[in-house]
Amino acid sequence: FKVYELTLNTDSETDTEVEVDVSEANGHVRVTQNTFKVYAGKSVTYKITVLAGNQLGTSAGKLKFKSDIKTITLPIVVEVESERVIFDSKIDIAPDFKVVEAGDILKTHITLLPVGPRERIVDAIVKYTIRDLDNNIIYTESETFAVDEQKSYEKEIPAPVDLSAGSYVVNIDVLYENAFATSSALFVVGAEAPSEEAEDVNNIMILIMILTVPVMAYLIMETIKRFKK
Repeated sequence: FKVYELTLNTDSETDTEVEVDVSEANGHVRVTQNTFKVYAGKSVTYKITVLAGNQLGTSAGKLKFKSDIKTITLPIVVEVESERVIFDSKIDIAPDFKVVEAGDILKTHITLLPVGPRERIVDAIVKYTIRDLDNNIIYTESETFAVDEQKSYEKEIPAPVDLSAGSYVVNIDVLYENAFATSSALFVVGAEAPSEEAEDVNNIMILIMILTVPVMAYLIMETIKRFKK
């Protein structure tokens, strides 16, 4: 687990009671206070504990701060990799595609960077996934190719035509030999998405956590089927 500090403020001229809702955080968030007060014109620092669990891969959820004035929804994205890693993975979304329309093509840049010893070319299974903040998988595809040195390439991923306006997570899972790596990025669908939700795409990455867990060979075989343990 890891503890994060969030700073919240208000422009209200009166004190504001805030309720913290972790019910949609997919079990990844714990808080010590379910309610707190933000005094008029002041800010408050609020601590949350983000839990990874022992499932390999990327998982998404939502943390909500509710008041009489508004509700703020923060995406929670947790990445869990195997302890043994030969290649680190990274997915980046082109700046012009952080906000797209349903049915558009999401243009991403993928990087596989060698970080550990290897004796030969590695065959990697690469899985691309789009999921919503309820952790429902919306789209997935996979491919297999040989990786030796650093590999960088452009990948176009279709945003399904039936996506509702809101925030989504695109992630890459890389499975090779007895190792598993993952990386994710946030994007927004729909011109009607709230402006602060688009801002979250750039700012909320502070909540993304990468943890490592030991994994045995037979567990890795399960990830070929589900890319999760």
